[in-house]
Amino acid sequence: MFSLNRSLTVLKSAKTGFFLLGFAIAAWAPLVPYIQARLEISKFTLSLMILSMGIGSIAGMLFSPFVVKKQGTRFSVLFSGVALALSLIFVAAIPGFILQFFLIFVYGFTMGLMEVAVNLYASVLEKKYEKPLMSVFHGFYSIGQIFAVLSVAFLLSCNFSPFIAVTVPTVFLVFLFVLTGKLIEDNKVVSDEPLLVIPKGVVIVLAVIALFALTAEGAAIDWVGLLLLDKQAAEPEIAASGYLTVVIFMAAGRFLGGRILQSIGSFKTLIISVLLAGFTLTVISFSLNPFVIYISLGLLGLSLSNILPIAVSFAGRQKAMPQSAAVAAVTTCGYAAITFGPFAIGSIGALISLSGAFAVLGVLIILLGIFIFIKKAAFNF
Repeated sequence: MFSLNRSLTVLKSAKTGFFLLGFAIAAWAPLVPYIQARLEISKFTLSLMILSMGIGSIAGMLFSPFVVKKQGTRFSVLFSGVALALSLIFVAAIPGFILQFFLIFVYGFTMGLMEVAVNLYASVLEKKYEKPLMSVFHGFYSIGQIFAVLSVAFLLSCNFSPFIAVTVPTVFLVFLFVLTGKLIEDNKVVSDEPLLVIPKGVVIVLAVIALFALTAEGAAIDWVGLLLLDKQAAEPEIAASGYLTVVIFMAAGRFLGGRILQSIGSFKTLIISVLLAGFTLTVISFSLNPFVIYISLGLLGLSLSNILPIAVSFAGRQKAMPQSAAVAAVTTCGYAAITFGPFAIGSIGALISLSGAFAVLGVLIILLGIFIFIKKAAFNF
């Protein structure tokens, strides 16, 4: 009985870690319009700030395995979680242009640090308990995202400052995280996967699919709030509701993914998801009707929910290159896209318009869907 109770507690500590990670990442979305307005910066300058976050995130991902190897999983998860929470609070303070740039870089660094630390810890638990736990952990990540947008947006709507709106729920979560964190098992592990793998064969197509899927997800995190403001479809206090809509439907799509795949198969699900994502992005870019925009955002979240998992699944079954290298290549392209994709969207938005940038992304994803359909034979592994 003691062993069972401890196992449940250990799993709970990992779930809390993923919940905090999802919260800390998604809490950024409601802050974006306030940072731009407070600092009086252009979309291009804001995109440079987002780029600094991405560079910091990649640096953190590369550094994290060394921390885990030297200090173990307990220290790595606890340290990165507390550091991520503190950096988020400092970012929400919006202290000034130059300092904000530095703080956003640190925020990205701690984000990357924790992303690798909790996923390495989750893989250790999967091997120990011989159960597929990763999907459950990432489910708590999605719930953390939803809680972040709801709590921060609610406090902002009550006329609290961005600093207070972020600090109150963050401090509460860190308290729970530290309480459960003492039961995190201390393992010194490091991933055997290479940090950078060049894809080949059909894996190139799968990597491109991951790239565009996570570019769209990154665009939803960083730019949907401002797009709604540009279209006068939402007030600043509830601008994050657009991203919340995407996240809720993504979570729903993940829970329904298994049934959908069993019903129509992986390839049909992939084609429908990619084409639907491209179509909804195009509708979002051209529509001025708030109802149509929010419906499209929901469909966007639903379509994005299963694209990356299917791409990774196909990567694990193809024969063009080793399974581990193929999966690493696809996930690396995905991380790069969610890191640098929003910068590209912001740069295009500065040249034409944010709506135009969403339209360009939507058309490219539709063309990708057509290409995948033409190359259907390559997916019959």
